[in-house]
Amino acid sequence: MKKFILLGIMATLYMLSTVLAVVIEPASQKQADIITNEIKEPVTVTKSAAIKSSRHRDAYYVGLKFAAHELEMTGTGIWLIRGSASNPQTVFSVNATASVFSRYPKAGRMKKPARMSDHEAKLILDYLKAE
Repeated sequence: MKKFILLGIMATLYMLSTVLAVVIEPASQKQADIITNEIKEPVTVTKSAAIKSSRHRDAYYVGLKFAAHELEMTGTGIWLIRGSASNPQTVFSVNATASVFSRYPKAGRMKKPARMSDHEAKLILDYLKAE
């Protein structure tokens, strides 16, 4: 019984350390540019966020809240970008908005898929939707 309690405490501490280590920062200009250059409609970014992925090596979850002028609507897209904030490389669409508005492939098709159920993706979406 003591062994199970100890394992539970260790698991809780690990989860807390993972949550506390997450830092939400604005997306870098290069991260925002690599995404907006492939968005199908003219948009204005109103808010951005980035979190270093804990599951994917050298990658960031990047979210953009934007206004699509011609469609008279707003959207919040989440992407996974491999590479550093100053040198973004490969981009994948994580949520449906990112898939619909951009030309990037879906992140669910990666070897190690990125999904909206990932902790970092949820945090970014909540952050961008909060006002």
